[in-house]
Amino acid sequence: MTTRTPQVLRALTAIVGVLVIGFGCFTQVF
Repeated sequence: MTTRTPQVLRALTAIVGVLVIGFGCFTQVF
């Protein structure tokens, strides 16, 4: 799990970023 930690953090960061950007666009549209 120690070697996979950077990949997991990167995936979580990417998912959170996509969610934040999508939520921002959603709030701007509506």
